[in-house]
Amino acid sequence: MPKKASNKMAGMPILDFAVDTLKELKGVNIKSSVHDQIGKYRTFVERTKGQKPDNSAVVEKILETFFGKEAGFQKFLKDGGSKPAVSAAPSTAGPSATEP
Repeated sequence: MPKKASNKMAGMPILDFAVDTLKELKGVNIKSSVHDQIGKYRTFVERTKGQKPDNSAVVEKILETFFGKEAGFQKFLKDGGSKPAVSAAPSTAGPSATEP
């Protein structure tokens, strides 16, 4: 009985070594306390793993981890990003311009 054809071409590597392009995130400001935590995390990684990540690598990995664990966001992506999650909680933005 012949084997089922896989999605990958036979004899090709399974691993993908394509490099994701970098994009600068301009206009992003963070609180100084968060900035300090990034520096402390870099020190933590250096002391525990012997690696020396730069600030960009730390922030990138934190965001990747957060996005990967955010169940609501993962569902949003699975749904194609077409159905925004709407909260039933009332807005805390204050009264609208149409209210008396």
